[in-house]
Amino acid sequence: MDGDQLNLDKIKFSVECSSGTYIRSLSSDICSDLGTCGLLYSLIRTKQGPFSLSENNVLELADAHKSEYVLELINYSSNLHKSYFSNHTKL
Repeated sequence: MDGDQLNLDKIKFSVECSSGTYIRSLSSDICSDLGTCGLLYSLIRTKQGPFSLSENNVLELADAHKSEYVLELINYSSNLHKSYFSNHTKL
């Protein structure tokens, strides 16, 4: 963990991990190791697949038709697993 901040009621940390890492489980394990209970109340994914929150990936809607990021998003999202709870929720 990098940049850890610990006070009496909160722990703030950053994790750089591979896909398949369960951050909520990691948070639970940290609480167990500290001998307490807790919950994860904020999670910010700074990178997912080919996309990140860096300045280079900010896309204005007006420029969407000009960007290769739109094509990347379409290609990336077409490979995501689809789950439906019922025919009513299927889009």
